[in-house]
Amino acid sequence: MLKGTLIVAIGIVIVAAAAVLALLGSTDSGRADVPHDHDLALRRVVGARSVCTATNTTGIGAYTILLRNNSPALQETGEIGIIVDPVSADGEGAEVTSVNGANITSSVFTDIDDDDVDENVVTATVNLSATGTTVVTFKVDYPACGAGPDANDIDYLVSVDLCHGNDVLGLFGEECAAGSDGGTDPHPGNDGALTVSVNDKSK
Repeated sequence: MLKGTLIVAIGIVIVAAAAVLALLGSTDSGRADVPHDHDLALRRVVGARSVCTATNTTGIGAYTILLRNNSPALQETGEIGIIVDPVSADGEGAEVTSVNGANITSSVFTDIDDDDVDENVVTATVNLSATGTTVVTFKVDYPACGAGPDANDIDYLVSVDLCHGNDVLGLFGEECAAGSDGGTDPHPGNDGALTVSVNDKSK
């Protein structure tokens, strides 16, 4: 069950992430690797920035998450969160339909930012091999394409976060459900949320 504080925290994270990305124009964290036990990093999120185009008429977006385990010799367990946030009611119903490389633990629709439009919030556990990159992929099924015109530059915000058990910041600012392994992430700043903006060319 999502806590009320989690709902508020996620809304704040999405707004802040969108503002930063508007300035930087990047979903690459640019975060340096620092070898240390229990240090997990969310390095990059890449994928469809446009749907309902001449080459993508299905309205399905594919995305890749690159995770880094900076522990010298330890496999680590983390939790990822994915939020699909429609900018307007026309996009309501957009949903994460598959995740590969991680085990989904929950998927709910809830209005996290009080805009009367439900977001799809997904959490999943992931095992990160020692000192290496772990790849997680997922797909988002967006609502049926419209008849045009393309009225908005941004129709959806797809946000991803990562946490390690006992992470100070947790998942979207709340407690991490990955479970404790007796350690804490010493560099929580390198696993903060990243956001991809998506344009539906048909609406």
